[in-house]
Amino acid sequence: MNRRDVLRMLTAGAVLPALTPELFAFYQQAQPGASYALRTLDPHQNETVVSMIDQIIPATDTPGAKAARVNEFIDVILTEWANDEERRNFLDGLADVDKTSGALFGKDFASASPAQQLVLLGSWTRPPSEPALGNRKKNLRPFGSPVAATRGCRATSSPCSRA
Repeated sequence: MNRRDVLRMLTAGAVLPALTPELFAFYQQAQPGASYALRTLDPHQNETVVSMIDQIIPATDTPGAKAARVNEFIDVILTEWANDEERRNFLDGLADVDKTSGALFGKDFASASPAQQLVLLGSWTRPPSEPALGNRKKNLRPFGSPVAATRGCRATSSPCSRA
C-alpha cells in the first residue's frame, strides 16, 4: 500500500459520514467534461496551476494531478463556488508566484525549469522542525466543545470559505 492509498482511505473514512446528499451531488456534478473550456483561469494562469500541481503531485505508478485534471477542477471551484474575494485572492496569488519567479529566475513560474519550480514551492512550505499541524491543531480545539459544535461552527456553502 502506498501513501496515496492510505490518504485515500483516511480521507474517505473521515469525509463520507459528513457529506450531505446535496454536497455529495454537487461534487459529482462539479467534474469538468472531456472538452472542458476554462471559465475563470486564463491560459497563462492555467499553465501556472498545471506546473504547480504537477510538481506537488507528480505522476508515479499512479496518475498525478495533471492527469487527474486538477487544474480544471480548480477552475470549476473558482467559477462556481468561490466568491469574488476568494477568486481575487487566488488569482493575485498566482500573479505573485510569477512575480517571485521573475525576480529570482528572470521568467514566470511555468517557464522556469522543474528544479527552479521546486525551489519556489519549497520556499513556501513549513520548516521540517514545525509540527505537521502547526497552529491549526490549537486553532481547532474550540470546535471540539458542545457549544462550538451546536452554535459556534456554522455550515458554509463554499468549500473555499475559511473557518
